[in-house]
Amino acid sequence: MSAHLSIIGGGPAGLRAAEIALSRGIEVTLFDGKPSVGRKFLVAGKGGLNLTHGEALERFLTRYSGPAGFWNEVISSFTPEDLRKWAADLGVETFQATSGRVYPKALKAAPLLRRWIGRLKENGVRFAMNHRLTGIDPGFTLRFENGASHPCDAVLLALGGGSWPQTGSDGGWIPVLENLGLPVAPLQPANCGWEHAWPDGIRSVIEGQPLKNIHVRAGDQLAVGELMLTR
Repeated sequence: MSAHLSIIGGGPAGLRAAEIALSRGIEVTLFDGKPSVGRKFLVAGKGGLNLTHGEALERFLTRYSGPAGFWNEVISSFTPEDLRKWAADLGVETFQATSGRVYPKALKAAPLLRRWIGRLKENGVRFAMNHRLTGIDPGFTLRFENGASHPCDAVLLALGGGSWPQTGSDGGWIPVLENLGLPVAPLQPANCGWEHAWPDGIRSVIEGQPLKNIHVRAGDQLAVGELMLTR
């Protein structure tokens, strides 16, 4: 009898975890508090869905900081080229833009997400939507806001942060973990926005489109990247 893994969270991390667990013969049920998975992933698709970057791996690895050797090991085990092959296996072709960024040719997230979910279902992953986690009892019994409970052998938490409550990333899992006696670091922003009174003529033309090669300076710090106008 195979082990049963419950994954909480239906973003890319949870979906990928389900994929890896399946490949190792583990039975998987994926829970999400929303009616469907991948909601923030679909939002990312509005900017074309930048999947990765095509620069040399040695250079790519320098873009990440953290514990010594961590990103080197993780990214080397699944490189940007591996990611493009993975997408191709789903029937999603990619291209490298002049910036070096890699996008699906459709410049949308929905086709990739549909095929990804479809393959997971075909391979046996069970999806339980509208299941918002409220607690984990001893012995790995999960409790949900809708009154359901679910026993399992192991739990993998792929809960996201608190950056987009409408998509499910609302940080509501923090008290759940604190009630288990687990330390939780305060959430910190990774992105920020500016409010500006853009003329209607400009906004109607470029709203939702990425603005390329933008230079933003704060003091002596310079960042080069993209911005997107939203209403």
